[in-house]
Amino acid sequence: MTKKLLSTCLKKMDFLHCFDSFITPKEKRIFESLCICSLDELLYYFPYKYVSSKQVESIQDIKVVNSDDIISLPGRITNFRMLNSHSGNKRRSSIYLNADFYDKNGVKISVLWFKRIDKIKAAFKNKSTCVLKGVLKRKGDNYFFIHPRILNYGQAVTEKIIPCYPANTQARKCGFKDDWLQRIIVSFIKEKGVEDFIPSYILLKYKLLSREEALLKIHNPSNKDDIHQARRRLKFEELFLLQLKMLHGKAERECGRRGYVCMNKNLLERFYDECIDFTLTNSQREVIEEIYQDLISGKQMNRLLQGDVGSGKTVVAFASCLIALGSGYQCAIMAPTEVLAQQHFQKLHKYCERLGINIAFISSSVSVKERKKIFDGLLSGDVRMIVGTHSLLNDDAKFNSLGLVIIDEQHKFGVMQRAVFMEKHADVYPHMLLMTATPIPRTLALTLYGDYDISVIKEMPKNRKPIKTLHCYESHRLRLLNFVREKIDNHQQVYFVYPLIEESEKIDLKNAIEGYEALSRYFSDAHVGIIHGGMDAQAKEMEMQYFKKGFTQILVSTTVIEVGIDVPSATVMVIENAERFGLAQLHQLRGRVGRGDMESFCILVTGFNLTRKQKEKIRAMVNCNNGFEIANVDLKIRGSGNVFGEEQSGNMKLKIADINTDVPIIECARKEAQNILKQLDSYPKLKDKILNGLPVNLRNIG
Repeated sequence: MTKKLLSTCLKKMDFLHCFDSFITPKEKRIFESLCICSLDELLYYFPYKYVSSKQVESIQDIKVVNSDDIISLPGRITNFRMLNSHSGNKRRSSIYLNADFYDKNGVKISVLWFKRIDKIKAAFKNKSTCVLKGVLKRKGDNYFFIHPRILNYGQAVTEKIIPCYPANTQARKCGFKDDWLQRIIVSFIKEKGVEDFIPSYILLKYKLLSREEALLKIHNPSNKDDIHQARRRLKFEELFLLQLKMLHGKAERECGRRGYVCMNKNLLERFYDECIDFTLTNSQREVIEEIYQDLISGKQMNRLLQGDVGSGKTVVAFASCLIALGSGYQCAIMAPTEVLAQQHFQKLHKYCERLGINIAFISSSVSVKERKKIFDGLLSGDVRMIVGTHSLLNDDAKFNSLGLVIIDEQHKFGVMQRAVFMEKHADVYPHMLLMTATPIPRTLALTLYGDYDISVIKEMPKNRKPIKTLHCYESHRLRLLNFVREKIDNHQQVYFVYPLIEESEKIDLKNAIEGYEALSRYFSDAHVGIIHGGMDAQAKEMEMQYFKKGFTQILVSTTVIEVGIDVPSATVMVIENAERFGLAQLHQLRGRVGRGDMESFCILVTGFNLTRKQKEKIRAMVNCNNGFEIANVDLKIRGSGNVFGEEQSGNMKLKIADINTDVPIIECARKEAQNILKQLDSYPKLKDKILNGLPVNLRNIG
């Protein structure tokens, strides 16, 4: 693309039309394969790394040899020879050119060329001294260049930093080159200029580059400080826009979304007096009061309730329901699995019976006839409270006066699934309480849930004993089985959890079915049960009831029991191939024991060959029982992008910021977003960016 054509292209309003008109079909295919369809997408297509191009006089001057830096090295080349690469397959063997290259100190470097061999040989005709330019590699004491460029001896080499852009195979096949994309981006910025939308007082306060400077320096840096300053500005920009978008959405919701006023505590007081024989922790009472203030505000509640495994979130959720029910409204509790939903229903049913509340259960296993009866009851208002799975999202599930929705283990539901409940209203929106037993580090919560109010249950019930976590190698299995024998002889129950249901040819792991058969043989005098996701709902429920009532001493399972299962006499959790589970998942599984007043154990069984990250994960589990500390370790091990999936965060993919390492920037960005929100109308460019012009990766947030 010539400068003249580029200049003409920039005058056009439609970026895609510019591409159609002024770049070659081959170049257009490159952009299409990289999903670059707008000016923003072009400017914010950031390099994933940088390499230095520098000239040295000898090998001795190079500090790090195995880096990706491009080295220009003068020297003398000799001994050209054609060699044959032997791969054991005649069809795959190939001819390549090899030569010896010596720097000024006589250090020998092997040089290899696999393509354009005739041209390379011609270039060295009547020439022995030259400069080779390429990536220098080292293997032991030997150095080598592969396909270096050949420069004339004494030719000046410009030292510079070269950006490397991510590109897929299709783009590479179409001729994608890093320097080609860099030239186009830098030309766009210099020709057209880039508007800033962050207020100048914020830029001055934090000593941030302008948007144009930052984009120029990230694509065409002169030194490492340029890269640092550019990344700092662009990280702040991304996080600031994200926070402002969330806070703006929250403010709009609070202004425009009315919620039912729920202030009757009569049922709640009866629950305290008639139904429970324990005292709520101070933390539980504080959270209930926070929820109550939301329910009487007249605005729709959107609150995330965090609490460690076993901290008593279900009681808090039910207390919230009683306030809404006592005020004349219906409540819905949705859980991700039928096992968990059934457990919630059974636990709450006995309370509802005593308080005179008509409660129902719905899932895919409920018959068509019974389902119609339940849906009719919801519409008429006879069914006051319903517990269920995804079946609650069914179009036929219409409510008479839905006042409160509680979503348990909310990160297992998508944003759009949660939004379905917003459609089940007339003029007033139901209050929304999301619950998670997977503690979220503060910075991650601010980023993923900036538009939610957050409550945290910080205390555990006083009768709970810490769970002892032990690491057991596969070779110690006999000792493990003897330990399990001791526990079941003492009328305690044991879980064995496996990562797979059936055998996999690709992954050599223990599986639930094999484990069940082996344990049944070893503990022939005990009852061993099995539960996994491949069973139908009735069979799973029957096995769970056997275990809860004590008929089953050992329950073999997959991660279907990960959340919510509450059996006080289960005191041992054995997790097979524990290295294959995520850290948060291990902590959830550990929480299935320690539900009573007996000493409980979680035993992590692994092989000897563990990676560094796997060892770190096992060590964290053994040394720590606190879910929030576990969550922070998980964030460090896995990184922010993997701790939570796309579904719950609205497809948020940060392009340049990192939630794990950019904590100070997140806090500053949120503070400035809060400050500017009330005067957003004074900054039309920023407001337009928030409402219309957010990058693709942030548009669905809020």
